[in-house]
Amino acid sequence: MLKVSYTHNIKLINEIINKFKEYTFLLSLSDSNKEKIKYYKRKIKFLQDFFYFLINQNPSFNLENFLDFKKIDKNIYQKILEIKDQGIFKSFYRILFKNILIQIFSKLEIENIFYNNEIDLIDKIINKNLSNFERILKEFEIFTLRELNIKIKYSKNFKLRFSNFFVDIFNEFLERKINKYIKSLINIIIKEAIQKLIDLYYLQDNFFYEIYFKFKEIKDYLNEKNIDFIITNSISRFDLDINEITFIIYNKSINFKEFIKELTYNLNLNIYKMENQKLIEDDYIFKVYFYELKVPIIFLFSSKIFNILIYDLYFTYKNTINEEIFFKEILKIKNYIFLKNFIRSFSKNIEYKKLKEKFNNIKDLKNGRIYEMFYSYFNLNYIPPELSDYPNIIEISKTQSFNELVNIEDIKGDLHIHTNLSDGLNSIVEIVNYVKLYKKNYKYIGISDHVNYLDLNRIKELKSYIKNNLNSKDLEIFLGVEENIDENGYLYYQKLDSNLDFINNIDFINASIHSNFNLPEDQQYSRLMKVVNTNNAKVLAISHLTARILGIRDPINLSLNKILNIINELNKNNKYIEINCHLDRLDVDYNILREYRLKYNKSPKVVISTDSHNVNHLDYMEFGVKLARKALIYKNDILNTKERVL
Repeated sequence: MLKVSYTHNIKLINEIINKFKEYTFLLSLSDSNKEKIKYYKRKIKFLQDFFYFLINQNPSFNLENFLDFKKIDKNIYQKILEIKDQGIFKSFYRILFKNILIQIFSKLEIENIFYNNEIDLIDKIINKNLSNFERILKEFEIFTLRELNIKIKYSKNFKLRFSNFFVDIFNEFLERKINKYIKSLINIIIKEAIQKLIDLYYLQDNFFYEIYFKFKEIKDYLNEKNIDFIITNSISRFDLDINEITFIIYNKSINFKEFIKELTYNLNLNIYKMENQKLIEDDYIFKVYFYELKVPIIFLFSSKIFNILIYDLYFTYKNTINEEIFFKEILKIKNYIFLKNFIRSFSKNIEYKKLKEKFNNIKDLKNGRIYEMFYSYFNLNYIPPELSDYPNIIEISKTQSFNELVNIEDIKGDLHIHTNLSDGLNSIVEIVNYVKLYKKNYKYIGISDHVNYLDLNRIKELKSYIKNNLNSKDLEIFLGVEENIDENGYLYYQKLDSNLDFINNIDFINASIHSNFNLPEDQQYSRLMKVVNTNNAKVLAISHLTARILGIRDPINLSLNKILNIINELNKNNKYIEINCHLDRLDVDYNILREYRLKYNKSPKVVISTDSHNVNHLDYMEFGVKLARKALIYKNDILNTKERVL
């Protein structure tokens, strides 16, 4: 059994982050302070990201190392210490108690319980009984909602103590002893209330950032075990709203249940529930729900290349706008609603018998021509999975090849990188060394720190240091800045008394919105257009145009037509729209870029940048590339596929 290194310290920090997430979830159910909840969610994302960064830098780091960085603000620092010292937030039991009571009150229709000041009654109950509630849970070492759910299901002693606690509460507030029926009903409702909270926690809105790290752990685990697999479903389509992640595993005598058991153990996961089904031949599908991941993981095992290919196509096209066309018109399959029916219908089709034999003679799952061979059978060019939900893509594929779509190997540099001179974690030297070691195809990088952090009087000195110490014939380092676009459309440098020397010593400007997110639409449009039409050639791009933060902040108030016009004017003025790769943003949205092509019948001119704040973020380039591919953007329309820029 392969044991992934999962030290006590890493496990401890992971548990702290998960407790923080659960606490924030419960808070969101019972607290009207939306800004505080958004703040916690943003900090959780930072902690996950920072945690992943430190693991990659030093797998033996501990909690003290984690807290030693000044990047963790004081409020969150105190919250982490609170969990470390007490096993939980001080207010966790209060908000858990409140959520259980709210659910009990909503179901238990007892005379005199419901009246206008119901919330006041709940608060009164909490204030009087909170210490006893805490005492019971601490006695049974319950510090999370999941632990409470397990105890209420499997510990008779705890179940009795816990239910009697609530029965006593209702006896007192009803001023009479409740009958056996009501007591039994309370027991059922308590169990249902806790299960409902678990279900709500699991079914929260999810987005790519939130699930990426666990997905990567599973993928890396499979690679370490030398298991052949492909990734399909919404993650291979690069949907931002991921509903499932599917691994199709080339089964070479794998014990399915033992495999899942080992994976769960090695990656420190906890199974919420699991479903399994036998398909055709010796193929099996397991759908596993983990507490640590908000979307189910599907493991599909098959020893037949042909079956694997068909499963992949099923998950790729299911629930897309091209689903019916692909299944009915191309594959000639009518019964495709359920996977089992689909694969049976397909396997019985006499027309595909020779095709099946041909593919099952291929022994290498990683054979890159498999899909080209399959699509050519239907007189189509191979359609990458990212384009499976593109409007009219099947018709387009009859005459058009997608070979010129950008690939990660085409990227020659990254022009949006932050260092510890602003809000990044790594020095310029560390970034340069990382790029030289891991990004062999890069010809250049662009340092783009926030201008308000920098000592502008030392820009010339910094430029000289880069030129004399870091630049080489293999890697050119450009010095740029990221500027905030103020509410009137002015950049920082334009408001300086003397900005000429500063401008002369930088290579480019990334212009971004970092404030005034709630302006009226006309003012938002005006501020952006002022930058678009500036005659300063140093302004390279508008970064993260809509300023959204996934799951935290909505895009600024701009209609689609205004956004498309901004992009078009940028391109006319030899400026670029940034595809921001950071998993916090993935902005501009691919749907906007698709609409641009449909409206103007051409690709927008883009630059794909990571907005890196540590060296691990440089690896996010793959997501910007996926986003560009999903928008049907070819490599010639992307600035940083060029050998030389600026």
